[in-house]
Amino acid sequence: MKPPESSVPTVTLHTFQGGWGVRSLSPFCLKADAMLTLAGVPMTPLEPSGPPKTRSGKLPALDAGDGVLIEGSDAIADWMRDARGIDLDQGLSPAQKALALMLRRTLEEHLYFVMVKERWAEDRGFRMIKPAYFGHLPPVIRDLVPMMIRGGVAKSVKGQGIGRMSTERVSRRIAEDLDALCAVLGDNEWFFGDRPTSTDVVAYAFLGNVLAQPEDSELRSAVAGRQTLVDHVERMGALLYTDSAS
Repeated sequence: MKPPESSVPTVTLHTFQGGWGVRSLSPFCLKADAMLTLAGVPMTPLEPSGPPKTRSGKLPALDAGDGVLIEGSDAIADWMRDARGIDLDQGLSPAQKALALMLRRTLEEHLYFVMVKERWAEDRGFRMIKPAYFGHLPPVIRDLVPMMIRGGVAKSVKGQGIGRMSTERVSRRIAEDLDALCAVLGDNEWFFGDRPTSTDVVAYAFLGNVLAQPEDSELRSAVAGRQTLVDHVERMGALLYTDSAS
């Protein structure tokens, strides 16, 4: 991990709150936090006091000091490369970069929706995340806001497709995705070579977020049942945050 450079200006990462032992309950926010931490970019996290003031209404977003928000974890990665000359995938071959892209898409555009379905569309998951996400809100608002958000999120999961699938079909897809990750990682410490790259960051952000849940779910059980992935999450977390408060 690259040590912070004292001469480099500190950036502000607008991010959702942490909990359950991870820096953010949002895997995309945790991804951005982990990328900046791994690269040694001095950073101050800032949690919103209300709805995010971004064009998309989503987080993460980065303020590099000019007041212009860089929205989304991929855009933050582009900023790191273009403005700071930091490329976590530097040295990878074109084939490795292509595989890294496909693994990222698997986590961010498939397994992510399984996570969202379990946390928001299923009653057991919603009971778990409601106090973690909204427990700081005043009474009444603490009940109304989550229900309003839940309806929209559940609708999006159904529209994406995961919300329409049978339990058996979702289970099969979870297993296929996780087995593919295990096959690429194998017995190695990191996915590509002797140092962590963006793939390791994304895997940590998403799988670590799942494993941190205080209650079990099908996805959590599937990840926890693959020791290769559990070891990777623990290794990455120790590298990033051993000296930081989670």
